Amino acid sequence: MSMFLATALKRAHVIARNTHHYLTSPKPNPKPNLPILQTEVQKWSQQNFEIVQTWQPLMGLVEEVGELAHAHLKNEQGIRGTPEEHVQAKVDAIGEA
Repeated sequence: MSMFLATALKRAHVIARNTHHYLTSPKPNPKPNLPILQTEVQKWSQQNFEIVQTWQPLMGLVEEVGELAHAHLKNEQGIRGTPEEHVQAKVDAIGEA
């Protein structure tokens, strides 16, 4: 058997094994409904933050949107950082929102 054929067969086996694993493994609910999402966020928030006023999470979101806007603007202007730094700042702002 040629080296090329042996390599191709090994790759095909790996792909088949990974596909089988993907198809047979349990999947999380891809579209959680809003009440479930709200409950999960509430539990996470209670574990990670002190008791806060009801308006404080909104202000945190506004802050992150501002950081996203700042990174986007500076990237468009080509100032205060490299394009890679601005992209990372955008990713961080979205992740923290």
